[in-house]
Amino acid sequence: LLTDLFSKSNVAEVVSRLTSGGRGLRKEARELKTAIEAVLGEYHHERDPRMWQNAEEFLSLLDRAQTTTRLRSYFAALGGAGGGMDDAEVLKYRSAARAYLALACDHWMPDAGANLADDERWRPFVRWKSTLLKPTDTIITFNYDRVIERLFGGNGIDVCSPNGTRLPDTQCVLKLHGCVSWSSGALDQAPDKYDDDCWATALSTDRFFALGIPGPSKLSARGHFKGLWDQAKDAIQHADAVVVVGYQFAATDDEAKLELLGALERNQNAKVAVWIVVGDPRNQR
Repeated sequence: LLTDLFSKSNVAEVVSRLTSGGRGLRKEARELKTAIEAVLGEYHHERDPRMWQNAEEFLSLLDRAQTTTRLRSYFAALGGAGGGMDDAEVLKYRSAARAYLALACDHWMPDAGANLADDERWRPFVRWKSTLLKPTDTIITFNYDRVIERLFGGNGIDVCSPNGTRLPDTQCVLKLHGCVSWSSGALDQAPDKYDDDCWATALSTDRFFALGIPGPSKLSARGHFKGLWDQAKDAIQHADAVVVVGYQFAATDDEAKLELLGALERNQNAKVAVWIVVGDPRNQR
């Protein structure tokens, strides 16, 4: 998914929208566009493809550059600059990559007034929401987007904030890596706002996306989202059924895999049903 979002066509779509209309009149939009194109130009650079195989690895290397002089020099060389990158440049490019990721996730969302039941691509999700979920179910996700909020339209669903508690008789959504609408007053800090427009956050000079992206900073972000992780592990430990929808844990999610599998091992029921759904019915078990 990250590799698709970081494709050249997606980058072109997002930066075009970023600078269209009123946004294009703003100095911040032009500067962010330039930073995004610079950092993702490095992603598409083919001088040394062995350094990363996909977007997840690229983001991890960029994140590690904040503490690794060798990686700073490497990225500076890709960009055609001599020497290395200073702290301000590393911060700018890390922030631009994070902003692009949030904007790309939001860019392809249906319009707020669209009837999802009329869109064939969305019908399976509408059916899942209306027929398979129970009020006591918990949805645990690593996704940053607002698809679930759009699907439910704010009815019967509680997207928990890291410091929040679960509401009774509602499906609880735990976003373990943050959300595009969550922001903080500094990069790599805990979120303090939960309903921001992500395009406004991207153009702000004093707001930053509160996301756990691949790299060392993801572990520190885990501390910011500790309340969500505690709720997720508690839900798994008391579940009578667990459905895993997806295909794999990336290499940068090993810690998450250990935490959630450990919670499943500690499940307190005599029997727990586990389904793994990976798309092709032949692979469901």
